[in-house]
Amino acid sequence: MKLSKTLIAFIAMLTCTHALAADINTGFQKLKIKDTQGSRTLNGFVWYPTNDTKRIKTVQGNKVWQGIEAIKNARAMDGKHPLVILSHGIMGTAMAQAWLAQSLSQRGYIVAGVHHPGTSFFADDANDRRELWRRPQDISRIIDDLLSDDEFAPVIDSDRIFAVGHSLGGVTVMSAIGAGYDQSRVDTICDDTPDDLVCTILDDWNIGKTPADIAALEQDATDPRIKAAVLFDMGGAQTFAPASLAKMTTPVLIYGATAGHVDLDRNSRLLAETMPSQTTQYLEMSDYTHFDFMGLCTENGLDILQKYEPQDVEVCTDGRALRAAKHGDIVTQVTQFFATHD
Repeated sequence: MKLSKTLIAFIAMLTCTHALAADINTGFQKLKIKDTQGSRTLNGFVWYPTNDTKRIKTVQGNKVWQGIEAIKNARAMDGKHPLVILSHGIMGTAMAQAWLAQSLSQRGYIVAGVHHPGTSFFADDANDRRELWRRPQDISRIIDDLLSDDEFAPVIDSDRIFAVGHSLGGVTVMSAIGAGYDQSRVDTICDDTPDDLVCTILDDWNIGKTPADIAALEQDATDPRIKAAVLFDMGGAQTFAPASLAKMTTPVLIYGATAGHVDLDRNSRLLAETMPSQTTQYLEMSDYTHFDFMGLCTENGLDILQKYEPQDVEVCTDGRALRAAKHGDIVTQVTQFFATHD
């Protein structure tokens, strides 16, 4: 059989890509974005592909959470690479999805995330937490910063920018791609079901208590530079105006965890039913928990939590081999999704 020139070129491209992938490591640097107009300085990390092979160390882990293998301040690999922005969940950190950042960087992506002020383990000021509308602005600020950075701007493909959000990070990402917060809808739902988890959190955090705050929450935070988005077991979908969901055009891949504590009918399933079917893909993951989208736990992680933080043991339940297998599936699915929409 005679192969066409197009097919030969395609096979050659795949061969080159697979050979190159074996030589790609993860580089990382600290990311600090100063707020010139206020006090919301953003701290986090940027992970990126590198051909460096020396100084690989286990980083960004602790006694409970397994770290990743990376090279600090390595030289970024030449070429133009897609950019992925990560947004963590409630009281999480920029490292919560470092496992994904490592896998994506080794596949040629540049990845960045910050500790969202107010809703991070490292920055939990109550006033920052109340200003929930600043989270999607954080995503745009990260993009702005990296696209103006002398080191990273030359190696970022500005036409291939994506976002991934876990839990509350999913709300953040949805806001950044056009979902509109609707305070009147929130009031109606929470009057009927005040014990709803989202309603309890919004009340505890004093979200939407003043006209000025409501106006800020309902402002358009859309960043058109984001070409596609992924949501990991998002909570808070009922805060969005259905009309804004129905007219969204950005492709979205939604994960729902059937073994988790997030109400799928009010969140992931609701999004999948309301958003345009031609741009929305929904994966309902059997036996996945809400915490399977976080990092791997160390060998002693579960025992440590059982001894010192028994209320948090579920974050490390089946958090090693089983979770690692799930991570492998997620990476395959997410990269295929991005490749379809870049």
